[in-house]
Amino acid sequence: MITVILAYKRHGEIERVGVTGNEKFLVKEEADNRFPYLSELSTVDLDAFDKSDMNPIIAELERLKTNLNDAEQSHVEDILRLARRCRDNDECVLLFTPFGELTEKISTATTDLEIQKVA
Repeated sequence: MITVILAYKRHGEIERVGVTGNEKFLVKEEADNRFPYLSELSTVDLDAFDKSDMNPIIAELERLKTNLNDAEQSHVEDILRLARRCRDNDECVLLFTPFGELTEKISTATTDLEIQKVA
């Protein structure tokens, strides 16, 4: 699964979306000219994009969703929503990661630690 995370560059996560099996339609072959950004996605590494990348990523996601079933299209719509928010905010990045479950645990542990420090 690829988890897509909208985050502030310096202040952490805003929102995340992910659906089991989405790597099958999100990660494209390296030589696919129709999807140059989605072709960069990895199933073994985190990929980060900023505001300057959002218009082409949005175009690729719009093109991608025309060949998907309803559930997959709905998931791509969620990613598009995050991409548009990233495009409209200089302080944001959009992360694509296969380590979503791990990053969620780290985020939770960090939040728990911050709560303990305040108490």
